Amino acid sequence: MTDRITTTSSGATVFEGSGIEMYRLTVIASALDLYAKTGIKANTSYTPTNMLRAATEATGVKYRRGQYREAAADLRKHVEDIRSTVAIVQK
Repeated sequence: MTDRITTTSSGATVFEGSGIEMYRLTVIASALDLYAKTGIKANTSYTPTNMLRAATEATGVKYRRGQYREAAADLRKHVEDIRSTVAIVQK
C-alpha cells in the first residue's frame, strides 16, 4: 500500500496508507484539545476514555484522566513522525 496524501486541482484530498492514520490522529488530537479547553466532546464516540485510549495505542504512553493536553501534544509529535514517511502529492 502506498503511503501518501494526494490533493487534486479541484480541492479533493485522498489519504492512503499511513496518511489515513496521520489524519485520524490529527483529528483525535484536536478533539482532545477541544475537550480540555471546553469540556465539549467532538462527537458521541469521542469520550474522554476513548480518546485517551487511542492516544495510548498510538504513542505507547499510558494517559490518566485529565491528561488531555499531554496526550494531544504527544499525538502531534507522533503525527510529525508519520508525516516524514508520507508522500504529499499535488495533482
